[in-house]
Amino acid sequence: MTEYTKGIPQRLQALDNLLKDSPEYREKVVFIQASMPSRTQIDTYSDLMRQTDELAENINNKYSTDSWKPVVMLTRQLTLPALNALRRLSRFCIVNSLHDGMNLVAKEYVAARNDEDGVLILSKYTGAAAELSDALLINPFAVHELTSRIKESLEMPEDERRRRMKNMREIVAANNIYRWGADNISRLISLQNKMS
Repeated sequence: MTEYTKGIPQRLQALDNLLKDSPEYREKVVFIQASMPSRTQIDTYSDLMRQTDELAENINNKYSTDSWKPVVMLTRQLTLPALNALRRLSRFCIVNSLHDGMNLVAKEYVAARNDEDGVLILSKYTGAAAELSDALLINPFAVHELTSRIKESLEMPEDERRRRMKNMREIVAANNIYRWGADNISRLISLQNKMS
């Protein structure tokens, strides 16, 4: 499982709310949680893994049918092609970190969407939120807000999804590692000039 700050239980609770409050999405939405096992020897992380597994199992027990299961947990290392395939297939991606840095997963999702479709649901506490203003920004502690953003992403018209994704892709393309490096070198030179 990823770090306890990643908001995975909140995602699952939001999905549970969606399926309870909007039964029209039953048998239509499959939520894939891709998490790589790490720090399993630490009690906090083991507890999170248990909690997450229990939440997913409860949701599946509540809503599954013979031909549909709402939650699929992927807890093994995925190859880059497999991750990119998941990113391209998904209608939306949730990055609801409770406390985090830049959170490159958001940018990876946008970069993978060369079809210029999809919706990014993004915690306003990530560094990426400052750049990716066309994402649906959320307070990751507000589960009901996340539920409504999931529903909004499912109902968003295609032209709006594409407009938002196109804007975010332009930002991600412009703010790559080369620009970051050049900006930092320029700042260092400027600082050195001021100190001279």
